[in-house]
Amino acid sequence: MVYIIASGKGGTGKTALACGLSFAFAERGIRVLMIDGDTATRSLSTAMNVYESAVFDLSDVAFGTVSVAEAAISHPDYGNILVLTSPMEESSLTETCVADAVKQAKSDNLADVIIIDGPAGLGSGFRRCAMGADKGIIVATSDAISLRSADLAAAELERLGVNDLRMVVNRVSKKITGRGGMPNIDDAIDLAALPLIGYIPEDRKVITSLALGIPITKQRGSRAAASYREIAGKLERSDL
Repeated sequence: MVYIIASGKGGTGKTALACGLSFAFAERGIRVLMIDGDTATRSLSTAMNVYESAVFDLSDVAFGTVSVAEAAISHPDYGNILVLTSPMEESSLTETCVADAVKQAKSDNLADVIIIDGPAGLGSGFRRCAMGADKGIIVATSDAISLRSADLAAAELERLGVNDLRMVVNRVSKKITGRGGMPNIDDAIDLAALPLIGYIPEDRKVITSLALGIPITKQRGSRAAASYREIAGKLERSDL
């Protein structure tokens, strides 16, 4: 199964979710291929601690220089996670490069699950990533602007043929949820009009993990890690 992790705006935590789910899947013995579809930040390689190991990227695969198997980097802590990094320039990518890479990875049986870390916004990069996806996970924070943006992202994914969608509400704080005009979880579901598959509590260990390339699942006592594992379990039980 191929998931695009998407949102209507930046700063919602797409990369954190992509990493967290990948680690949780890997713990369950599931092989994961991650594709960084965000040329603007290219943050996946840092978050997954493969930045210095990257020789090839998605553009090299797009133009046939190397295969996905040759370009993707094995994670240093989880050998059943492969990471295909993004190039520095969006102009070096073809319109169908993500879909082509996914097709090749499936043909070569490289992974059980493919996770595409999509860019912020609904532009050409979003459409390019959506072309390779079977299902979508929309990430939003619990503010009204983010939730309305999530609804727009969902509508665009459906227009592009990705119809099986779920929402994750990220960085949920008990202190503010439901107060001062902040929606609670039930309100969030109604506002975004998307089925909720889970929520991620506020957890400063996520910031440390992303910055240092340390798997969140190896951070003792991480509340976010527990939520990633729960969501991964739900996805696995639904045949991924």
